[in-house]
Amino acid sequence: IFIPLFLISVVILQTFHITYIQIVLALFLGLFSHIVLDATTPAGVKLFAPISSKKYYKNFAIGSIFVLILLALICRIPMLFTIFESFINY
Repeated sequence: IFIPLFLISVVILQTFHITYIQIVLALFLGLFSHIVLDATTPAGVKLFAPISSKKYYKNFAIGSIFVLILLALICRIPMLFTIFESFINY
């Protein structure tokens, strides 16, 4: 469902120039955040499922949430400047 929504938004918002690197970083953050948020559940997450059956729980997730917030801010702030560049008067 996310890919059709993304393609619709690209068609509607044609004026924005988003690079492929920004798209890949956004997809990576989405995938990584899904794993981290699953680790906050009581069931935990088997990160290395075929190799190891060890589950990672909240201790892994709490530290990773801070990393996700930092990565999201680092990736998102330059993208916001490119989107709103036409509205910013230098």
